[in-house]
Amino acid sequence: MHPLILYYSKTGHTRSLARRLGEALGGANLAEIGCPRYAPGGARVYMRAGWDALRGARPEIAMPAAAEGRDLVLVGGPVWAGRPAPPLLSYLASRPELPARVGLFLTCGSGPPQTAVLGRLAALLPRPANAQLVLSENEVKKHGAEDRIAAFVKALTE
Repeated sequence: MHPLILYYSKTGHTRSLARRLGEALGGANLAEIGCPRYAPGGARVYMRAGWDALRGARPEIAMPAAAEGRDLVLVGGPVWAGRPAPPLLSYLASRPELPARVGLFLTCGSGPPQTAVLGRLAALLPRPANAQLVLSENEVKKHGAEDRIAAFVKALTE
């Protein structure tokens, strides 16, 4: 198996989860989606990010590694203002070539359920995701939910 984990992370929570997922998969390549629009910090950037999320903006992104030739790709990012982070929408809206096995993962402040957010992302996939995972920032910080991570990885690898 040669998995790839593609993700966007502003604060580092999604990056941390991506690393944990890579370890749970026994090693995976990680590729971060870049987005200059949200690169600097500060209150203005966070307000812009929230507003963009609410209106479904799709900012320019730096495309990560290509998913071609992979047998499994995980795509993930944070939830902002109850919506998928705009860079994640931009990536999926670009219609990347994805393999038959795809997993979606999200990090959020308030925790599951985030079915509406997952639904927005799933609608951009060429076929249904094989598995989905949502963890709160607290679960990521405290390294909780190991059983849910294991179940997510199992659903993707069987």
